[in-house]
Amino acid sequence: FSSFSDIEFDNDKVYLLNREGVTSFDLQERKWSNVINAALFNGKNAKALAVKNNIFFISTFNGVYKYDKISNLSEFYSYDFIKNINDVYIHNEFAFFGTRNGLISFRYKYR
Repeated sequence: FSSFSDIEFDNDKVYLLNREGVTSFDLQERKWSNVINAALFNGKNAKALAVKNNIFFISTFNGVYKYDKISNLSEFYSYDFIKNINDVYIHNEFAFFGTRNGLISFRYKYR
């Protein structure tokens, strides 16, 4: 493992983002797992990671990928206002993107 871009914690697992994708370490079982292959985000240089209940947001320089591990579905969002995301945070049904132009909230699921 090398060149980590971001680190996250969710449900007793530590998630690491690097050029190979997302890797997790289960703190209970003391076991490493490959969670997401970098092919999901087309090998683009990933910058930030957010994880909440098997929902992953991975930012790249030209947009953000949302991946649902349970359904194995992914979406890519590429709008001018969400490019160059520096950090991502998930709270309830919202994802927050910290960009050089300010903070953006995105309702990614509906109750």
